[in-house]
Amino acid sequence: MAEDPNSYWSGYYSTRAATKKFAKDASAQYHSISNFLAHRVLNQKATKSEVAEAVKANEIMVENLSLIQHHDGITGTDVQNTDRDYRIKISKAMNLGSILYNQDLS
Repeated sequence: MAEDPNSYWSGYYSTRAATKKFAKDASAQYHSISNFLAHRVLNQKATKSEVAEAVKANEIMVENLSLIQHHDGITGTDVQNTDRDYRIKISKAMNLGSILYNQDLS
């Protein structure tokens, strides 16, 4: 909120821009892997264990995306340690998703 009538707060666009980009990239990866898995299941090319593993990885990603997309995380009004924690959790979820995706491609 601005402190005087002729000012405005532009913090959303200028605070923690890297975190916002990270959340956007993670969301894109989540959707890509979800679509890839759906195609494999529909084409009956995935085993039950592969499906279970991918679903678990997607659940972890959704859980962590919801944390970073919480209003304090996405607006950048959270404290530095919290922001770092969000990014670590998303990074781990993205790595797990990438591993599964790459295994499926090979």
